Amino acid sequence: METFSPLPPPKKFTIGGNYARWEVRTRAYVQTFPESKRKVAILGLLAGEAADRAFQLTAFEQEDLDGYQLQLHSARQNIGETTEAYAYRVKQLMSEASHDDNSEAQDKRAVERFVEVIGASVKKTLITKSSKSLSEAVALAGETKRLQRAVHGAESFGVALYHQRRQQRK
Repeated sequence: METFSPLPPPKKFTIGGNYARWEVRTRAYVQTFPESKRKVAILGLLAGEAADRAFQLTAFEQEDLDGYQLQLHSARQNIGETTEAYAYRVKQLMSEASHDDNSEAQDKRAVERFVEVIGASVKKTLITKSSKSLSEAVALAGETKRLQRAVHGAESFGVALYHQRRQQRK
C-alpha cells in the first residue's frame, strides 16, 4: 500500500530560488515519507538546473553526503565574514560533500559555488575573468571589492565637494 504526504508538496526548486524557504518546506514534506522514499521525494522537487546538478553531484547515491550537500547548497556569506573565510568554508563543505572527486574538480566546483552567491557587481568580474582556482577567485573578488570601495569613496568625495562649492556660491 502506497502512502502519501498529507502536506501539499512545495514548489519545485530552481537555481536562484529561495533555498532556505524551500528547504524548510521540503523537510516538513519529506518527513511524512518512509526513510527509503525521502531521497526520491526530494529529487522530485528539483527542477531544471537544480535537478541536473543533483545528478552530477551524485548527491542521492551516498547516504553520508546528504547533510554536507544541504549545507553546501544553503551556504551564504555571513555578515562580517570575510570573503576569504567564506571561501574556505565553501571549500571545506565541497571537500566533504564530494570526497570522491579529485581536488581539481572540487576546486572548480567550489569556484562555481563561490561565484553563484557572491554579490552581483563582483560576480560579473569573476565570470568575465574566469578564475581557474578558488584562491584566484577570492583574490580577484577581494581586488574588485577594494576597487569598488575606492571608486565609491572618490564618487562620494566628488559629490560632497560639488555640494560644498554649490553652498559657497550661495
